[in-house]
Amino acid sequence: MSKDIESLINEAKFKKEHNESEKRLEQSKKALIDSLKHEWKQQKEKEESEGCYVATMVYGDYNHEKVIQLRKFRDYVLKKYCIGRLFIRLYYKTSPSFVKFFKKHKSVNKILRYIIDLFLD
Repeated sequence: MSKDIESLINEAKFKKEHNESEKRLEQSKKALIDSLKHEWKQQKEKEESEGCYVATMVYGDYNHEKVIQLRKFRDYVLKKYCIGRLFIRLYYKTSPSFVKFFKKHKSVNKILRYIIDLFLD
């Protein structure tokens, strides 16, 4: 009889430990999901707040009509498609250094302005 009581006690301890382990696992999963959601939201906000580096360089104003048109194109067209989102990521990785290098090259700015104008008109 004492073995039955002892095995019941051991079984109860095991269940309690198992339940606590499951709770910790669920808490860890929730924390990971919350962290990923937060990171995704921050990345999305960052992308939405960033302007069009090249167009801003070309037109000289973040709020120029054509720069705004390009941001809208990014937000309402490119972001809908996987390839568009990939392009946006690549653009934000490469365009700051491109702008830094070509900012004072008027001939490059003229060519880019011509290309952007063709695209937008």
